[in-house]
Order: sequence, then structure tokens, then C-alpha cells
Amino acid sequence: MECEAANGSTRIEKFVREAFSQAVSAAPPTRVGLSGTGQLERFFGSRRWETIPLGEVKNWTDEIHEFTTEAVAYFLPAYLLAALREPSGGVASLLSDFLLPPKGGRLRASYGAWWHALTELQKRAVLMFIREFDSVHFKGVFSEDVLTMLAESNPDQNERHQ
Repeated sequence: MECEAANGSTRIEKFVREAFSQAVSAAPPTRVGLSGTGQLERFFGSRRWETIPLGEVKNWTDEIHEFTTEAVAYFLPAYLLAALREPSGGVASLLSDFLLPPKGGRLRASYGAWWHALTELQKRAVLMFIREFDSVHFKGVFSEDVLTMLAESNPDQNERHQ
């Protein structure tokens, strides 16, 4: 079972890296935090997501809720990869809550904005991460209904990313 989980994590890590490297602009967002000032800007502001040390992401779990929509979409892969590296850590715990749509509604403003900022390929990478983690680590937090809802395409979103 441990070997299977490791193989799954490696496969997911590769897909996350590919999905986000192909679709994310080369430059980080111009503003990271909702306030536009402070520690978020100093730590994340000028960094590409690929350069953030995965071991340091755990120090920024609460702050993801303060990210702008663009910053969530841009830095989410660093959080996903950090959780894959340390599945029992705080980043994985954060993601079990953060990735779950509030009251099962992906279109709620608090969730929908960053979800819809992702490309279809990025959404597939996030769903792959959720499916793997839900079966192994989250222990069924994500119902099949929620996963199906997240997987459904939003026509407006498809037009924007074509």
C-alpha cells in the first residue's frame, strides 16, 4: 500500500507540475495579498511558484485565505506539491478544507473565483490530487457528488481559456 501511495504521489506531482507550468504565466501575480502589503508580498511577491521551497509552504497555510484570486491560482501548485511531500502535515490538512467547496457550491463567490481562474488542465490536476488524497488521507471528505460537480465544465470558463 505504501508503494502504491508513493507511485500515486509521483504521478500526481508530475501532472501538477505539467498542468501549472504550461498554463501559468511566467511572472507571479502583481499583488499576492488582498491588502497588497505585508509579509505575503515579501515572501511570495517576486517568486515563481516553482521556486518556493516546499518545506516553507507549511509556514503559510493560514495565509492562503488572504491571497488574491490570481495568487491562489498561481501558488496553488506549491501547496499541492508540499502536501504530497508531507501528507500528514499542516498543508494537507489545510487543503482538505480549502479545496472543499463551501456547502458543496463551486459557484459561491468565496470558492468560485479562484476555481474559475484555473484552466481545465489545472482543474484536472487539482481533481487528481483530491481523489488520491481523499482515498488515502482525507478519508472521504469529498463525496462523489462534490467531485462530479467540480469536474463539470463551466461553459463561460471554457470560452475564457480557449
